[in-house]
Amino acid sequence: MSKKKEFIAIISEGEKVLVLSAFPFFLIEYFGEEFFIKYQKSKTLKITKTFINIF
Repeated sequence: MSKKKEFIAIISEGEKVLVLSAFPFFLIEYFGEEFFIKYQKSKTLKITKTFINIF
């Protein structure tokens, strides 16, 4: 079994959200590849509650 990659997203209020491996593919589709590259480099992402609510 391979371990799934997990990412931590940080909401603007400082809350942390665990994001499963499928999430980065959504980032590419929704925000574009350049956004995803920045996300990959930092391993954290400042986002808003509005973004989280679309799930």
